[in-house]
Amino acid sequence: MTDENLGNVKGRAIRDFLGWYLKEHGMARIKSAFEMLDPADRAFFRLDQPTLGIAAATWYPARTIHRALDALTHGLGADDIDQLADRGGQATVRAMMRGAQGIVFALLASPKRWGFFVGKFWPLNYDSGKANYEMLGTNADVTLITEWRSHHPLLCRLNTAVKVTIYESIGCRNTTIDRRFCVDRGDSGCGSRLHWEDG
Repeated sequence: MTDENLGNVKGRAIRDFLGWYLKEHGMARIKSAFEMLDPADRAFFRLDQPTLGIAAATWYPARTIHRALDALTHGLGADDIDQLADRGGQATVRAMMRGAQGIVFALLASPKRWGFFVGKFWPLNYDSGKANYEMLGTNADVTLITEWRSHHPLLCRLNTAVKVTIYESIGCRNTTIDRRFCVDRGDSGCGSRLHWEDG
């Protein structure tokens, strides 16, 4: 798929992660990574701002977001990226709960409610992809994103980490990922199968 066909990513999907990354790794690491970007991509970012200038309500070319994430994860292996996504996902949810989106969490009283809302949330962050949700008994479910043109390995892992943290924040205990799905592995879509214990 060419860069032009990747679509767009809404700032809210990535800004809190970038803000956390800046606090966690420091400006020197950001500057070093962003030197890998060409000027056209760097122009979307403001390194003097807490979330690197990314606005929540603005759409950004997915190719630019991908290149920035590639630069920030340059040299990392799959396990390192998983750990980065896990920590970044936790920080992202904490930031969302403090911000204007915090009211949404009042509606997510159970994983079943997540299943109702996930299809509505997805188009607010990405301009492609369909969110499919299925409960598997009473304490497991699966979310699968298909036709997602702006897929990126870190975004993919970050979405799963965010879901795990959301479940824990609404009272699910011992939330575990039974399986991850990813188009990079030959799966039909991206997502995860989760299991949890009632709080």
